[in-house]
Amino acid sequence: MSNYTVGRVAVGLKRIEIRAITAEILMLPSSDGPCPSIQLDGQQWTIANKVRKVGFDAGDRATLFWCARGDKESDWAAGYNHRTGNFGVSEFEVNELIVPPAYNFLAVVAIFGGLLSLLTGPGAILVLPFSIGLFVWVRARHKKVRRAIESALGEIKQRGSTQPAVEDADLDFRLRTP
Repeated sequence: MSNYTVGRVAVGLKRIEIRAITAEILMLPSSDGPCPSIQLDGQQWTIANKVRKVGFDAGDRATLFWCARGDKESDWAAGYNHRTGNFGVSEFEVNELIVPPAYNFLAVVAIFGGLLSLLTGPGAILVLPFSIGLFVWVRARHKKVRRAIESALGEIKQRGSTQPAVEDADLDFRLRTP
């Protein structure tokens, strides 16, 4: 178990760890313009996938999530900007951890099987449920991981709200008049 583990979820026979870090966003120069990054274990890690669309600015406090199964880790799976309240999930990054090894082949077979079954008429009753079922099955697994991430985020927010922020404290008790 990692020091960054904030939750676990069982997806079929696979056990996925939800890991997170809350830190300040830094902006690194890149060829595409400034790129948001976060410092983890003394290294700078850029935020370059769909999670970047949450909208991070330099100095924002952010919580970034990634998933792990055994020695395999995903890229950033989700991000939350504490200043704006924006939250985003990149399900593509979790895909490698939750789908079976032959998923790409099965997806191609399901698509072509579904198209062929529509052309054959009565054969659609046998093949079409498999085609639709594969995508519904993967979507359900994604939702399970997303709910685990959202639950972990809720706990992180709750812990953050119980700790008073020194810079936000209003200790001026004088009567204020407009």
